[in-house]
Amino acid sequence: MFPPDDPPKPDEPTPPTDPAETPAASEPTAETEAASAAQPRRNPRVVMETSAGVMTLELLEDVAPRTAAHFMQLVHDGFYDGRSFHRIIPDFIIQGGCPFHDGTGGCGYTINPEFNDTPHDRGVVSMARTADPYSASAQFFICLQRENCAHLDGQYTAFAKVVDGLHALDEMAAMPLTNYELGTPADPPMIHHVYVEDHGHDHHDHHDAP
Repeated sequence: MFPPDDPPKPDEPTPPTDPAETPAASEPTAETEAASAAQPRRNPRVVMETSAGVMTLELLEDVAPRTAAHFMQLVHDGFYDGRSFHRIIPDFIIQGGCPFHDGTGGCGYTINPEFNDTPHDRGVVSMARTADPYSASAQFFICLQRENCAHLDGQYTAFAKVVDGLHALDEMAAMPLTNYELGTPADPPMIHHVYVEDHGHDHHDHHDAP
């Protein structure tokens, strides 16, 4: 499965309480309701621990809600733990998430596209697919620069962006290749563990790769 075309070269119950002893809950005021409404809802973030370092991805629920939910479900299931970035095209993209480490596999089903207006800038994460727009499954790619990724806009589902850890992305992008045309890394960088930041992190919940 390929993303884009290559760029142009280059519980115990609690006892009941006496209602008379329970203080009445305060009614919300116009001020508190306005303050609550004024606070924007934060997009969830996913932390990806790789052999090159840690990256934090912000999921773009506002433009690709179904894809973001799908990605989070795979993260929750431990699907990405132990996978690799099997494809590295310098100045273009790095691609990972294949269970076979060669770009041919997915999670067993496909999802509908959610093409949106998000530009494929450096650090944007998008779903990989074949020529069929409905073939995206589990593989994803991360853009390395804007110039060679601009033609992907509106053609692939952008669903996240790297908000921290671009140094790890750059380190992976610079790894030696055994096949430059195919982007085959000599020593593929690994995804050790992925978790949703807002749900906390237990270092003992690592899933072994199937």
